[in-house]
Amino acid sequence: MRLEISDVCLKEDVIKVRASRTKKKVRRVVPVNKVLKSWLKRLLPQRSGVAHRQGYLVPVNGVSKNMARLTAKTGVEWKHNGLRNTYLSSRAVLEKNLAAIAFDAGTSPSTIRSNYLHLVPQKDARAWFKIMPPRRANVIDLPEQEAPAVA
Repeated sequence: MRLEISDVCLKEDVIKVRASRTKKKVRRVVPVNKVLKSWLKRLLPQRSGVAHRQGYLVPVNGVSKNMARLTAKTGVEWKHNGLRNTYLSSRAVLEKNLAAIAFDAGTSPSTIRSNYLHLVPQKDARAWFKIMPPRRANVIDLPEQEAPAVA
């Protein structure tokens, strides 16, 4: 909710979270994997022209209230921090580097071990990191290349 578009650095494959935006007031640099990069590439152009909450990655206020309304209508159970918890649980079961995961998440390795490890089967964790945005029928993805240096 506190991230701004300018915090996302796709060329470096990181999200730079300023200390002023974190709960524990500690700066973090979070890696962006290829799946997240695909979602962010799709999301970012749509967000730049949104007038409400200009500049924020999530351009609307009251996301929790909107999710509560949506889940009530659909009957889908929504858990607070469910996406964060699933991400951390999936990453912990696949990567095993609890110190790096904890650092990126702004928590401790003992918290990762006690709250997130072994909660998600490896098969489900792999599937989580393969959820790609839907392809647009009229868009052809081209490989990214650096612009040639001007002499």
